[in-house]
Amino acid sequence: MRKSVLFLFTSILIGGSAYAQRWTEVEINTGVTSVLGEMQDMTVGFNALNPAASVSLYTRANKSDRWAFGGTFSYTSMYMAYQGNKNWLMDHETQGHGYSAIIGTRLLLTGRDDMRFMKGAFITYLEAAGGGHIANFKSTYPPMVSPQKTEIDKPTESVFTPIGSATLGFQYYFGYKIGVSLRFSGQVTNTDYLDGIEGITDANDYLLSAMAGVTIGL
Repeated sequence: MRKSVLFLFTSILIGGSAYAQRWTEVEINTGVTSVLGEMQDMTVGFNALNPAASVSLYTRANKSDRWAFGGTFSYTSMYMAYQGNKNWLMDHETQGHGYSAIIGTRLLLTGRDDMRFMKGAFITYLEAAGGGHIANFKSTYPPMVSPQKTEIDKPTESVFTPIGSATLGFQYYFGYKIGVSLRFSGQVTNTDYLDGIEGITDANDYLLSAMAGVTIGL
């Protein structure tokens, strides 16, 4: 009987310890995103930063201090006005909204094994994720032929594309269950039309973003 009770107690303790290693957190971030494509004068550069926001939910794998799994929902406001001197893009504008939903995994490079004592923990992670992105926008492209063409009076267009994301992130817990976060992301797409222009180059458009916010442990 004692052996049975001891076995049951040990099983509960081990099970409880395994559960204690599970740590779920929510990140709420705001920042800026830029769509890179034909609207850029250079291959890489920012001439159209847009406000963006995201919410992420990630859970650490049982008994793991290295891996977490979850997903992110993102929103960005789209406004791009060509600033260069190429006549075929002069005065071109695109404005609208973009939404992304991705699932992924995080490799924790630094962190804390015991999630009961997160105060003072500094976490660095690499995140790889994939999902979908949809953009709803109005575009003046092709550029103006007459003055009337400069107004954004075309119907709203929608573009859906698969998206892949790579992120370098940082977290610092100043409390046991609350901290601050910072993340830098690059996202590749399967469309050349995310900035409202397609076919001028063979390359697909991509996005760069920088965000900061809060992290809450659940």
